[in-house]
Amino acid sequence: MNKQNVIPNSSSEKFFVALFLIATVFIILIIKPFLTTIIFTLLIAIYFYPIYDKLVSFLKGKKGIASFITASLILLLIIIPIIIFFIIAIDQAVSFTMKIMLQINNGTISIEDYVSQINNLLSRIPFVDYQISTKIVVNKILENSQSIIQTGTDILVFGSQTAVRVFEQIAVFLFLLYGIFPMLKPLHEKIIKLSPLPHEVDEMILHRLYDMGKAVFLGIVIVGLVQASIGGLGFIIAGIPAVAFWMLLLIIFSIIPILGVGFILVPAIVFTFFQGHVLQSIILFISLLIAINIDNYLRPLLVGKQTSINPVLLIIALLGGLKFFGLIGVFIGPMVLVFMLTLVEAYEKHYVIKEK
Repeated sequence: MNKQNVIPNSSSEKFFVALFLIATVFIILIIKPFLTTIIFTLLIAIYFYPIYDKLVSFLKGKKGIASFITASLILLLIIIPIIIFFIIAIDQAVSFTMKIMLQINNGTISIEDYVSQINNLLSRIPFVDYQISTKIVVNKILENSQSIIQTGTDILVFGSQTAVRVFEQIAVFLFLLYGIFPMLKPLHEKIIKLSPLPHEVDEMILHRLYDMGKAVFLGIVIVGLVQASIGGLGFIIAGIPAVAFWMLLLIIFSIIPILGVGFILVPAIVFTFFQGHVLQSIILFISLLIAINIDNYLRPLLVGKQTSINPVLLIIALLGGLKFFGLIGVFIGPMVLVFMLTLVEAYEKHYVIKEK
């Protein structure tokens, strides 16, 4: 019997669904360790697809060469500098933390004096009846310092389990990056073909997801990097050591809603002021003001009106994404939100029976 002529029945459909679900479960288990890397690579490929598309036209349809050139440009101009910066930042973090621990143990840095000054400030605030314990502060500093040193050393020392995991993720990223560009258009067409939804709904969902991804990249990542760069420049001008380490912290916190670069700069301003370095604290304060205000000008310029989502919902999506997926959740959270909102809109337009 020719299987192509078999008419699907209830049993065959159930069996097919069962096989499909089993295969899906195994695929998820296989890619789960690299899921964040896969999502990150897919986002990078989507953002740089226009470059690949132009290269394909320029090279008269040679997709393999165009993909290789595009991926190589991303690697040389973005990924390698990020890796070098990250290694320098981790090295500075380990050295800086070891220096602080040594000074605390030797009594060069007096935690008691700083705690006393903070407690004096707290006592002057109305309705605040709280004092910081020196012992708790010292224990927390030493505990976190040991964690930073251990983690940083594991990353920097090739052959450790942490380093092996990092290099595994980098290897997966590179393999995907060099092969993903020719797959994007067929993937888009396959989604449209297999989807039982109306063509208009499919295109609306994909278009909204693309717009949200672009808005998050420009409005959060790029603006965050600019803010972190301004804060880092303040550290350089103020002559504060371990600039790459502080820059890394600024970059991380700059893309986190509510916290921002102020989470690092404000304590630095207070610390340098209590140290008697008034000029340093003024420089850092100026960099903080510039970094905060640049958000009001740069974000509307880059993002424009690509998204019209309620800011409160967007912040919740960002925070939820960060909680469940880590830093990559900055992208995943808003995209899940816009996916849900688009489905609601599509349901209202195409599936709700309107009253006459």
